[in-house]
Amino acid sequence: MRDLLTTVQRELKVTTVLVTHDQTEAAAVADTVALLENGRILQQAPPAGLYARPASLTVARFLGCPTALPGSVTPQGRFACPLGELDLPDTVTHRGPGHLLIRPEAVRLGTGPHTVPAVVRGVRPEGPFTALVCDTAAGPVHALLPPGPPPVASERVRLHLPLAHRWVVTG
Repeated sequence: MRDLLTTVQRELKVTTVLVTHDQTEAAAVADTVALLENGRILQQAPPAGLYARPASLTVARFLGCPTALPGSVTPQGRFACPLGELDLPDTVTHRGPGHLLIRPEAVRLGTGPHTVPAVVRGVRPEGPFTALVCDTAAGPVHALLPPGPPPVASERVRLHLPLAHRWVVTG
């Protein structure tokens, strides 16, 4: 049905309003998605933009971003939290209290810059990937690791939080 709908839209060049609760369906057929809550638009953007840069913690949670570390963006544009002051991309213009978001598929195990200490709380296979929940000084961080030997529960690791994938929201 998704393929048929997109084909009809393109061939007839018609605007279509599709109401769905299925995020995958919305992302597959829409040029623009409007996320509504109680009849109010929380955010409207292309699917990739909505996913990568949610406007609020509510939108992030709805779109499946489980990692939201509380803290505050300093006047210098760094994120201050129990992990210390973390660099942020220049695209983050918010200052003041907020939550640092990072998608599980962006998190990797590693060393060096942009890593934080963590302890593995849980390991769960998800098809070819491994889902981790790790405890950090700022709260839980979720990771979705590619194939390879995963760490084990209680293991101390360093999580690489790529600068380009960090995003801050209020609320």
